[in-house]
Amino acid sequence: MNQKEEFEDYQSKLFEQIDEEKFDEALLTCRKALKIKPQDFYIQKKKIEILKYLNKYKKVLIEIKQLIQTVSDDTNQADLYFELGDLFLNRKKYKKAQVHFKIAIRKNDFLNFKCYNQGVKFLAQEEFEKAFVCYKSVGYKFSSKHSALIGEGNFYFHKEKFALAKKCYKRSKAMKPINNFLASVNLSLVLACEQKQEEAKQLLLKGLEKCGQYSFKSLIDYSCKPRLKMYEKKFGSNISEDEKALVKIRLDGIKFIMSLLGEMLEKSKKSNYQFNL
Repeated sequence: MNQKEEFEDYQSKLFEQIDEEKFDEALLTCRKALKIKPQDFYIQKKKIEILKYLNKYKKVLIEIKQLIQTVSDDTNQADLYFELGDLFLNRKKYKKAQVHFKIAIRKNDFLNFKCYNQGVKFLAQEEFEKAFVCYKSVGYKFSSKHSALIGEGNFYFHKEKFALAKKCYKRSKAMKPINNFLASVNLSLVLACEQKQEEAKQLLLKGLEKCGQYSFKSLIDYSCKPRLKMYEKKFGSNISEDEKALVKIRLDGIKFIMSLLGEMLEKSKKSNYQFNL
């Protein structure tokens, strides 16, 4: 068997070992393959992936940093910086994660999509800090930056930093002023939680003018209900009477918006508008 055939044999074994979760064996196979082709980027990446599975994070950090020094291609370097960002994110080193995500995106702007999608995933899992880092790292030229700003705003809403939440939602509306239904409803939720019901109502009427029944239902299910659940849980927890009074204001505000959206949903069923989010 010549070296080419031997290398291909190691590649085949590697696929099988990873599929079977035989990570110690897979790591040994990577090392053997790299003796034949030390600069093979794919095998080097697989080695890093296996070390992550084995929870050898210090070794992963060393491997990635060493590999960055030997790789000249921007796309490959971007992948490695993104790996570093992921590593720091999962170890809750959020500032370092954001720095490395941004470097990766500068080298390969396609990674905006990956970063944004990670934010969506973490938000769904209620891992708000991780979601915030991903959304914050997305570049301003990204086509869905207005959605990423909503993600940032949702983080601040969860932390009850309403002034910062409003700023994010308003920036989102400025980037996509037409049919930006998510920005409108999230901004109205903040206003209602601040007992500014009339202002919230007018914003909804104007911002959701062309919103169809499917979008109304999504806005109720994915923007209002999670906030309602969050404050209901807080209301039932061991908090002071003063805190309960404040939570009650938040709950009333969210229920007010849900009621308005419910009315608008019924009206939309009689109209021809069928816009989606």
